Amino acid sequence: MSTYMNRTTPGVYLTEFSAFPKSIPGVATAIPAFIGYTEKCDVSGKQALFTPFLINSLADYVAIFGDEFNAVYDMADKDKDGKAYDAENSDFSSQVWNATTSAYDTTYYVFTRSSTTFPRQSEQNRRNRLDADDEESFGPSLLDEDGAAKPGLAAYNLYNSLRMFYANGGGTCYVVSVGLFSASAAVSYDDLSKGLAAIGEQVGPTMLVIPDAVLLPADAPPTNPPPPPGYMPKSAGFQSLCRDMLAQCAALQDRIAIFDVYGTQDLDPKSLNYTTELNNVIANFQEAVGDTNLNYGMTYFPFLITSIIQPGEITYLNYSTAPLQTILTDEAAYLYPPEKPANAAPDKDDNATYLTLKEWIDSISKAENRDDTTTEGRSRITKLNQNLVNGIPNYKQMTNVLSYVMSMLPPSGAMVGIFTANDASRGVWNAPANVVLNSVVQPSIKLNGAQQGPLNVPINGKAIDVIRDFVGRGPVVWGARTLDGNSLDFRYIQVRRTLIYCESSIKTALNQFVFAPNDGKTWVGVVAMVSAFLRNLWAQGGLMGDKPDEAFTVQCGLGSTMTATDILNGYMVVQVTLAMIRPAEFIELTFKQKMEGA
Repeated sequence: MSTYMNRTTPGVYLTEFSAFPKSIPGVATAIPAFIGYTEKCDVSGKQALFTPFLINSLADYVAIFGDEFNAVYDMADKDKDGKAYDAENSDFSSQVWNATTSAYDTTYYVFTRSSTTFPRQSEQNRRNRLDADDEESFGPSLLDEDGAAKPGLAAYNLYNSLRMFYANGGGTCYVVSVGLFSASAAVSYDDLSKGLAAIGEQVGPTMLVIPDAVLLPADAPPTNPPPPPGYMPKSAGFQSLCRDMLAQCAALQDRIAIFDVYGTQDLDPKSLNYTTELNNVIANFQEAVGDTNLNYGMTYFPFLITSIIQPGEITYLNYSTAPLQTILTDEAAYLYPPEKPANAAPDKDDNATYLTLKEWIDSISKAENRDDTTTEGRSRITKLNQNLVNGIPNYKQMTNVLSYVMSMLPPSGAMVGIFTANDASRGVWNAPANVVLNSVVQPSIKLNGAQQGPLNVPINGKAIDVIRDFVGRGPVVWGARTLDGNSLDFRYIQVRRTLIYCESSIKTALNQFVFAPNDGKTWVGVVAMVSAFLRNLWAQGGLMGDKPDEAFTVQCGLGSTMTATDILNGYMVVQVTLAMIRPAEFIELTFKQKMEGA
């Protein structure tokens, strides 16, 4: 306006005025931060642990952090008491040469956990499941109670959880490496806590995910008295990490924490004490998360049996070398016997096909065939492994079983993918529920409606969202509550996340008014800008109400939100009221039958 009085040259001048207030761009709502252990963490040749990296694809991850962890499995044909496994209590069988009878015997094997593979069930828990007079020996087997192969957790979950994230609609995310893979497969609270602190200094993440948290060491069980049947271990490290995550979310108010339930991998519906064990796992988790900041936390249960690991990804590197060589050698000699029956023993076999296979089998222990750190090395491993798969059908069957054993993952990685896809297609104000999970075969345990009820609406309000398996649909996310289920304000996930979206967007936009004149002109501009943002949100279906006045109110000014003292002290108070959308969680159908007259 003042330029009108400063013209010096005759002529016609044009002045344009803005017809609309400044707009508020919505912040991103689905940017998860993954924290865990990786194969490497190199940037320009320098290690960069505890540093958040923004990635947009799995290829970006591999370039910085490397590939997945090669879990190694042993194979055993006898339990710890020397009792041989049988057809009903084994993972696979193979033909083994019996020098005494000069013939081949069918021998049954189970996959056992190695030093770099976490057990599906702890030995103590399995012992608690046996009758007092049951003489069964169970040892370290990955078998189920009835002998069927059952999945377990590997030593590190981050890489495959990230794969589940992308399989279910994931996009941009942050990754923080807290350490490199090690032979001891140690997962440390100190490492994960330090990674959490690093992401706390990063602006941008809206979800915290730590899939490796369920691998933290368990506390020692009580000894006097010994644990009762159905006892399930707790973890002090897991408890501290959960509370740290919630505290960070509450302090920053721009993110949520998504949890997995510690000890889920130990649950077995065939257990004699299954109901007690299930209740204890849930109670242990609810105790672990504490009683504060719960509206920032969401939990999903149980774990998932996934198809993310395909048999083609498994190679001889996933087996203990010596037992594998013995099994494959006997199997090859059985398939391709010598030309002369008198030379039936494997070490006398002169069959050309056998000799070729034997050469391949022997070569898997050579250093050049075990180096998967280079492209050439990986190519050699793939080629040699495929030769063995093609030449020995039983090896392919072993690999199929092992891919199933390795298939269990906590659900948090898949769920942040669901959140991302939901926000992109339907908006953050819609519940990320009633959605089918991709790359999931089934939940690790199947719950019915009666079992879900106490988890969805517990007395203490610490709701746990269940993933159910429905006939004709498959695994479905069947819950949308926060851990603050007793709160009428923050009971539902989309309410908490929509408020974070509104708060973060408005807060970011109002930064431009810091040090602006705290007068009526500024107040009008703020109200107009915030109202325009909320009107757009309402138009998209993000707020309740038939018209904007019913959906929200925005106030800012002397006498309405501020006193004269507030203004003198430099405060500008903006008050926003929103009519949030709640989900139709319980749908009641009432039917009345009309009777025809006589």
